[in-house]
Amino acid sequence: MSLVDRRPGRRTGDHALDTEREKIINTAIKTYYLKPTRPSVAQLVRDVETDCRVAGLKPPHRRTIEARLEDVDLRKRAKRRGEHKIEKAATAVPGALTASRPLEIVQIDHTKADIFVVDEETRETIGRPCRTLAMDVFTRMVTGFYLSMDQPVSVALSLRQDSLAERTRN
Repeated sequence: MSLVDRRPGRRTGDHALDTEREKIINTAIKTYYLKPTRPSVAQLVRDVETDCRVAGLKPPHRRTIEARLEDVDLRKRAKRRGEHKIEKAATAVPGALTASRPLEIVQIDHTKADIFVVDEETRETIGRPCRTLAMDVFTRMVTGFYLSMDQPVSVALSLRQDSLAERTRN
């Protein structure tokens, strides 16, 4: 990991504000913003600024408050604000992909390998290979794989045996 380049700047999830202002922001989000009356972000920013000035603190920037809003779980926010369409869209639908016999459904997925290929002579990075796996849903066995430096055209694919036979006939 010491050879992997890190992005400059703060890591995701790190906060630079002091605990008092973080507490004010979190309290304002819970008490003012997560209400069925659906107050705006601008109103939340004004409330946080007011609370910080009352406490004798410098108010945080609007983007800081918006970043804390993004940390709030979408389902929780939609439920507390009465946004039923968003809540329904953010809720996972239970279900399973099942097959009754081997090779009835084969799923194909592409993933970049966790390795860098380097040139033999110059030791310069050529790139990361792409690994393509074909897995049988019924047996959960790998039915095929392909390793290549070329990037795939599709992201994921699921094939049913009956639809595959139909396509080959046409």
